[in-house]
Amino acid sequence: MKNDIQNLTLKIVSPYHQHQVKLIVDGVKSNIAWLSTKYIAICKTDGIGEVIKIRWSQTGKRVKLILRPVIDLKKSEFEMDSISKDAIIFLNQTAYLPYNNRESHIGSIQYRDILKIFEWHMNIFGLSKELWVNKNTLD
Repeated sequence: MKNDIQNLTLKIVSPYHQHQVKLIVDGVKSNIAWLSTKYIAICKTDGIGEVIKIRWSQTGKRVKLILRPVIDLKKSEFEMDSISKDAIIFLNQTAYLPYNNRESHIGSIQYRDILKIFEWHMNIFGLSKELWVNKNTLD
């Protein structure tokens, strides 16, 4: 089941923000300058130029997070002590549950592993292809 999330939101972006997640904004690789309840502020990756404020409701197809698919957790570079390969497959399926049902299914995964998943920029929210770009396919 696909999530019906149409735009990025503060709730989705903020866990990745502390781990310097990158974005594609209007086709250009960018950084997050700051977040608020109404806006996401974007700047170029070189830090030069103006900061652009975009309303969350207008992120739609303009702003995409650069993430990895959850199934990448099977790769040896992403080892976690308390999560098995079966749990990774479960997690991958859970990411595509409706947003309001997902939290009860993720409850058995340890908090430190959830933090690692955000640090590694995994698409834990099951975002549609309009809202994220696969990091593995970029240069």
